[in-house]
Amino acid sequence: MKRYFYSTPLPADGITYLGGATFTPHMTGKFINVDLQDGINKINFDNYRVLMTMSYYIPTYEIAQKLIDFIENKRRYRAIDVMLGELQKNDNCYLYYPAIYAERPNESQIQSKSRNKFATKYYTLEPLSSGDKIHMNRCNNLYSSGTGSATSGSG
Repeated sequence: MKRYFYSTPLPADGITYLGGATFTPHMTGKFINVDLQDGINKINFDNYRVLMTMSYYIPTYEIAQKLIDFIENKRRYRAIDVMLGELQKNDNCYLYYPAIYAERPNESQIQSKSRNKFATKYYTLEPLSSGDKIHMNRCNNLYSSGTGSATSGSG
């Protein structure tokens, strides 16, 4: 095993998802609630996959190169979360729970208006109306002011 100048509690033998939502293993499926333990969970792609990927950790340049090669050899490009799931089916892949990154409860720019849900730190989907009210008000104020900066105003 190679040693690097840094250390992390995350696995070095596969990609680790740091946020998203759990779905059935098939692309035609839907969101499912998965029983996850705090910390590192190895993904069983026969049971579920992670989509709406918020962030992921790639531990080595070899794994990054494998991902690049996989993408470049595709005849048709798809969203990165879909391609990550295809690539990782035969490799180690992990999920850190609860998620380090979660979506803001904002209106989706890629989903239809009738399907507006956001991925939480529990890898679940929630309707926009269930978001934290303080956070939602701050996001709405930023959006309506046109600043687009999360650092403007008081927090």
